[in-house]
Amino acid sequence: MSDKMITCLDCGAEFNFTAGEQEWFMARQLVEPKYCKDCRNKRRERRAKKENQKHYKNRQETEQKAA
Repeated sequence: MSDKMITCLDCGAEFNFTAGEQEWFMARQLVEPKYCKDCRNKRRERRAKKENQKHYKNRQETEQKAA
């Protein structure tokens, strides 16, 4: 197995999907990545921020009902 170049769906940058990474993904029956590391990190940050806002909103509603 050799390294593979993949184009990120978000930013269009090419990134290297190494043979070792490919083996790791295959061993866990995962599909190959579609986003570069930077874009994956940005997506995670947005998702975490959205979850935090959701929990904060639910907490405010609960506190208002209790008052």
